[in-house]
Amino acid sequence: MNSFRYRQTIIHNLFIAVVLLVCFTLPLVKPSLHGKLIVIMLFGWMFTQPGLKSIWRNNLVLVFGLVFLFEIVGLGFSENLKFALLFLETTVVLFLFPLMILSYEFILNWSRIRKLFIAFIAGVIVLNLSSLFFYFI
Repeated sequence: MNSFRYRQTIIHNLFIAVVLLVCFTLPLVKPSLHGKLIVIMLFGWMFTQPGLKSIWRNNLVLVFGLVFLFEIVGLGFSENLKFALLFLETTVVLFLFPLMILSYEFILNWSRIRKLFIAFIAGVIVLNLSSLFFYFI
């Protein structure tokens, strides 16, 4: 039983590392690659098999779900279906990212959320510094 708990700890730590990597690279890569990053994280999420029943206890998931539902209803009124489907593809990715994070109770403490914000802010700072570097060269 102790080795199972050890493996679960390693899997959870790997998932947190993937989430931190995704948060860091989101500002750095082209927007067309955001979906691919989230899919990589989705595979890690499916591998660790979180408790899906605990998701629905979180009110933020319901808020994200309602926003997504309103967007789907609004797409019915769109005349440009190609743009509407592209927008829906982007929105699905942005819906899955918080859903995966909110499904883990071990991520939802302030120190880990702070690390996620720091990783995202570090990615933004690296992007800004690199763009300044290339601007002045």
